[in-house]
Order: sequence, then structure tokens, then C-alpha cells
Amino acid sequence: RGVVDGPSVLGFTSSLLDTLKSSQHKFDDWVQTQRDRADAAAAAHDDLVEAQRAEIEGLEAELEAIRASLGVGGNGAGEKEGEAPDDSQGDANDGSIARQREQMKQRQAEIERSIADLHLRQREKQRELEEMKRDEAVQRARAEEARKSKQKAEALKDQNVEDLTVGMVLYKRLGLTFEKGDNGSLRFVFTQIDRNDHERPFTFKLCVNDEAMYEIKECSPPLSAGSILRLVDVLNESHEGSMDGFSTFVMGMRNAFKETV
Repeated sequence: RGVVDGPSVLGFTSSLLDTLKSSQHKFDDWVQTQRDRADAAAAAHDDLVEAQRAEIEGLEAELEAIRASLGVGGNGAGEKEGEAPDDSQGDANDGSIARQREQMKQRQAEIERSIADLHLRQREKQRELEEMKRDEAVQRARAEEARKSKQKAEALKDQNVEDLTVGMVLYKRLGLTFEKGDNGSLRFVFTQIDRNDHERPFTFKLCVNDEAMYEIKECSPPLSAGSILRLVDVLNESHEGSMDGFSTFVMGMRNAFKETV
């Protein structure tokens, strides 16, 4: 079989494949962006946890030193063994020691509050990370589902152009022509349906949406939404690229138009 001359047909095929390829690239970019965002958030969380851990260790070391100092008792700091304490000097030392102990107790309370606050923030960050991981798992599942749909659409690129063009020419002999539309769409024009007016046109536009699925627009005369949905489902389920699904869809649309006459 030779390839039938049909630039509009070849243009339609190429445009559809370009649309599908563009949608695939957009989807892949979105998936990579989501992965990069999740990885960056996880890395930031790890850095924060490590910094807080170091801060807690430093505070705990300081707290231990304060507790050790507060636990040190004595009968007259700075006194030499065997010497009788000087009352005035003892009073001054006692006052200084009391102030130091009070300051250390205040610092101890501050450190304990800081440590408790850091532990609380760590738990909050851990909850946020776990929630982010759950969201990521949901997004990955959705992405995998969408990827499978894209892979089915990508299979159209392996379709034999020769079979497609020959098949479309056969449709023309049965009163069907094709017109290339905008954004990769294809307008179907049926004639020879109305016995009283063989040239009366019955038309619809076939498009590929952002999810790489077919949809019908601008149907004239209008058909029921249920009929259109059933026929489009047949076409979308035949993304593997065989002509059978396409032929079934076209003949189904023609029969649906015949029922309106």
C-alpha cells in the first residue's frame, strides 16, 4: 500500500503527537518539581534537627555545670583551713555567694525552659515532616496513575501513519472529511447521512485535553451527553494506537447523527 497524499491528515497526526509529547513533558516537569520540593524540605528539616540537637547538648552541659555548682557546699568559701573566719568578711562572702546562687538558679530555670521549648519544636517539626511524607505519598500515587495514562497516550506515537492515512481516505469515500483545527484539534464533517439532503453537514471537533485524553466539542447537531461520553470512552480506551478503536468511534458518531434525522 502506498501512503495516500493527505497533508491535513498527516498534519493532524503530527499535531496530536506533538500535543501529547508536550503534555508528557509538562507532567514530567511537575513530578520532578514535587520531588525536588520534598527533598529540599526533608534536608531543611534534618539541618534544623541537627542544629537544635547541638543547641540542646550545649544547654544541657551548661545546666549540668550550674547544678554541680549549686550542689557544692562549704563552711566559708575562700577560708583557709584552721583560720577563724572574719565576721565582716564572712557576711560579705555569704551575700556574694547567695547572689551567685540566685543567678545560677535563674539561669538554670531559663535553660530548662529553653530545652523544653526546643524539644517541643522538634516534636512539631517531626509531625510536620510526617504529614509532608504522607502528602508526598498521596501525590506520588496520583502521579503514578497519571503517568500510566500518559504512557497509554504516548503509545500513539508508534501508530503506523500509513495505516492511519489510508483509513481516513476510506472514510472520505463514505462521506467523511477532516479539517485541521486550532491547538491540534480535528473537525469531522459527515455528509450523506440525511436522505433528503446528502450534502447536509454533521460535524464535531475532536480535541486532546491537558490529561492527554480525547474529548468532543462543538457537536452539530447536538447529541446527548451520554452518547458522546460512551463513544469517547471507547476512543480513550484504545490509546494503544490500533485503528479498531478509532473506526468504532467514527462509525459510532455517524450512527448517532443518523438517529437525529
